[in-house]
Amino acid sequence: MFSDRRIRVEFVGAGALQQCQADVVVAPPPVLPSDFVLGCSAPDTIIFKRAISAYEPAPFLIRAEITNTGSTTLSDVRGTLAPAPEIALESGESLTKPLGVDLGPGQSASIAWNCRGVPQSGTTIARSTIRVESDGALVRQCGVETVLYHPPTDDSADISIACIGPDTIRFNGAVWEPNPFSYTVRIT
Repeated sequence: MFSDRRIRVEFVGAGALQQCQADVVVAPPPVLPSDFVLGCSAPDTIIFKRAISAYEPAPFLIRAEITNTGSTTLSDVRGTLAPAPEIALESGESLTKPLGVDLGPGQSASIAWNCRGVPQSGTTIARSTIRVESDGALVRQCGVETVLYHPPTDDSADISIACIGPDTIRFNGAVWEPNPFSYTVRIT
């Protein structure tokens, strides 16, 4: 269980001529009867393959991870994907999907959509949004970005940068996850 923590903050400036110090209380977040944390994920980059006139990987998943941070069971949890215009749902997928299970306190589950990139004329960024509702009253929303990358058609200089890392850092009731975390920059 999370409890109050005290941290000591000290500032020294101007060659130690100016100083200040303070104790800061880091208070735990309140536990609400019904509450949840939402994390969303998708591939950071999909790559256009000219030979097949499509992006790979295909299909890929856009996912919503729901964690019950409240003290009661969450029911009737459902997610709605608002895909970017550059993203299409696979045949048979529905924009709104039920989680399919009730979530007890501390439990996690996910909803995922099978998607593919809609061919574009050049590299672009697709921004999709996921909205999750529970018990008819609780609503959370998050977004994901996927780069639809087109490799250069010739040997001319064309540089693209993609960042790879978590889009969400969650507090699981005891610690922040992932911890540690890293970001990678891919230059192509």
